Amino acid sequence: MIIHKLPSPSKTERCILFFNGWGMDCNAVNHLQHSDYDVYMFYDYQNFEEDFKNFSPNFSSYKEISVIAWSLGVWVAQKILAPFRHTFTKTIAINGTPQPIHNEYGIAEAVFANTLAKWNEVSRKKFNARMCGGNSQLTECQQYMSARNCENQLEELHYLYNNITSHPCNSTNFYSVALIGENDLIFTAKNQENYWQNVAKFQTLPLPHFPFAAFNSWNEILDIL
Repeated sequence: MIIHKLPSPSKTERCILFFNGWGMDCNAVNHLQHSDYDVYMFYDYQNFEEDFKNFSPNFSSYKEISVIAWSLGVWVAQKILAPFRHTFTKTIAINGTPQPIHNEYGIAEAVFANTLAKWNEVSRKKFNARMCGGNSQLTECQQYMSARNCENQLEELHYLYNNITSHPCNSTNFYSVALIGENDLIFTAKNQENYWQNVAKFQTLPLPHFPFAAFNSWNEILDIL
């Protein structure tokens, strides 16, 4: 797992732990203004549990620590942060659930398996288009897309698949808020609602699976609910 601290222009007492989606990198959120926060971004989730053990910032210096997780990062964040839930001010899941390979609560099992079996440059372009809401939207969002190569993304997806299927998240009280994109073509809005309706407060907005082009700052995301 890669842990990257976004450059902070000034000293702050607030912190965000951001768990990115599968296959993504800094491009997804570099445009978000974060002068009010130190932002630690997690992505490329191979060996994530071992790498997190070696992650040791001084969190005692922060008065507020929020967690924002997107897509498959929703599962990863809950998996490694659940023991520390009491330390977080707010925990937000965006377009994902803690049961990401599930016919009713996540991505359909057959769809996930097909993505894993057929991942290449052609399928990546199709996936990115679906993630952004269509081909025309992909053109507009190209600056946010990952610079990582297909082979690296596939290795990560294999690692996630093996861990998700063998180590499911059982707790249902980690996230306080969920944001659901009604135009999500990866995690359908229906499946997200199926999961969150009895678990946490949620809000549905007219967003595709990739939501960050609609925001200018981390504050806008934290203030949704």
